[in-house]
Amino acid sequence: MDKQRRQAWVIASSLFVILFFVWGGTYNTTPLFVGAFLKSFGWSHAQVAWIPSIIALSVGITGPVAGWLLDRIEARNVMGTGAVLVALGLVMASRSNSFAELICANVILGVGLGHHIRREVLAVANIHLVSDNMSEDAGTRKAPQKTSE
Repeated sequence: MDKQRRQAWVIASSLFVILFFVWGGTYNTTPLFVGAFLKSFGWSHAQVAWIPSIIALSVGITGPVAGWLLDRIEARNVMGTGAVLVALGLVMASRSNSFAELICANVILGVGLGHHIRREVLAVANIHLVSDNMSEDAGTRKAPQKTSE
C-alpha cells in the first residue's frame, strides 16, 4: 500500500470515528433522555418530541448550506466549524434550565450536525479513495491498463 492510499484510509477511518461520536453521541441518544425530561422537568410528551424534531429541522436546513460551502472552501474548515458548533450546543444543553434554552441549544447542535451530514463526509472520503481510479470525465472509470506480455 503506497503512502497516498494509506493516507486516504486514515482520512476515511477518522471520518468514520467522527461520525460515530458526533451523530451517535448527540442525535441518536435522544430517546435515552425522554424519561428524564418527563420526570425531572415535568414536560409533556409533545414538548419532549420537539427536541429531536428541532435538531432534524436544523440539520435539514443547514445540510445544503454545508454542501455549498464544501464546494468553495476546504472540508476541514466546514467540518471543524461544525464540530465547534456541536460542542457549543452540547455545553449549552447541559447548562439549560428551561425548555426554551434547551431548544436554542439543540438548534445550534443541529446546525453543527448539518456540517457533518453523511453525504458530505462520504464525498470527502470518495475524493481520497476513488479519485485515483477515475478518469478526467466525471463518473467514468478508467479501463484497466493491459500490460505487455
